[in-house]
Amino acid sequence: MNGAASAEQARPISSARSQAEQDLLARFGEAFESGTRQAQAIADPATRALGADRIALEHAILQTAQEKETPAPVVASMLERASPQQVAHFIREGKKSIQRSYGVEPEAMVAALSAGVVKVDLPRGFAQTEALRQLVEQGRSLVDQSIVGTYQMRGQFTDTGNSDYLSSSASPAVTAAQTKLRNHMIFVESAIDHAVRGGRLDATQGQMLKERVEHQVFTPPQDTKFSPGFRQFYDSAGRTLRSDVMREARSVVNNTTVAQIAERLQEARQRGHRGLER
Repeated sequence: MNGAASAEQARPISSARSQAEQDLLARFGEAFESGTRQAQAIADPATRALGADRIALEHAILQTAQEKETPAPVVASMLERASPQQVAHFIREGKKSIQRSYGVEPEAMVAALSAGVVKVDLPRGFAQTEALRQLVEQGRSLVDQSIVGTYQMRGQFTDTGNSDYLSSSASPAVTAAQTKLRNHMIFVESAIDHAVRGGRLDATQGQMLKERVEHQVFTPPQDTKFSPGFRQFYDSAGRTLRSDVMREARSVVNNTTVAQIAERLQEARQRGHRGLER
């Protein structure tokens, strides 16, 4: 095994995914770089929101060009004279347009696409790999954050405006953890699908691995010490969380548009590899 391969295996999967997303998203909207520079100026560099903004910005440009019957480069050039606030508005509208057009949030689309870029070492059968261990641990951490946060908010309700109905309150931290968990499971399932398409796993192995990872993520280890009361809450809240998260995740993983974009991305990468080999 060469040094590069060893370094790749030793690298945390979260780091590899983050870098891959940055590299991938740097290619979105390259033709409209002048506009996205302003988007960068108003985005928090500590998050991947910039990547989703770039997708939304490109989509907004193309959508506006189509609606106004104006060449996309002309629309993009308008951003050179736009203020950061105007660019931010354009991005928000682009995100809404992506949601309307594809039924997929930009951040979720990023998670699905990045799974075809990161080299995830997935096992066959019941074997274990370091990448799989990391993916399970990351998922468990997000499950714990979600359930503990929900437990702390129990008994608090939000008035929905209808005097006959109250909904349980959810803190911003819980909502953020659940969104990250959904995107994490999108990444995991998309990575397995990518391995099946590439011939590294057959369809049966892929489905069994999905079921295995899902079970391990949402089921705490047997030796986990919970009080009886919290154990009961964890089990009940965990079942609901698992159902909601996996339903949302699979709606993205199985989205036709996302699958088509992933296939085109894979084809482009294969062409690039063949070009390097010549």
